[in-house]
Amino acid sequence: MKVCMILLLISITIQVAESFDCTGRNDGLYEVGCHVFTKCTSGTATTVECRPPQVVNIETGSCDSAQNINEPCGTFRDCGGKDDGKYPDLERNCQYYFTCANGRFMGHNPCPTGLIFNKDIQVCDWFQNVKSPCGIRPSPP
Repeated sequence: MKVCMILLLISITIQVAESFDCTGRNDGLYEVGCHVFTKCTSGTATTVECRPPQVVNIETGSCDSAQNINEPCGTFRDCGGKDDGKYPDLERNCQYYFTCANGRFMGHNPCPTGLIFNKDIQVCDWFQNVKSPCGIRPSPP
């Protein structure tokens, strides 16, 4: 079963890479996102997928720690001393949240447009339903 999965993943990667044509292109990175990029080398395309919490480092052309990358992909938040869970990103006006597990930063995510993160229910929500400092709902005394 394990061998079948590996072969399936290899064939998917090859098919994705084959769909990008590097002919006539300079060596470098193309179709770059935060977690996936296509690398052209001597006319050959290779698709690389970074495993979370790593993200694409455009400067090195490889996957790297989010701590070494600038925003928006490389956002890093300190999870030292925090319980496992999701937290609003106050620096981004609560329109993003980050996840902590075992004291480690596990990733940064945006809320859909118009919503902010509600820590109480661990989902993105309307601002009128979220307590301060993110929303306008008063905190209990």
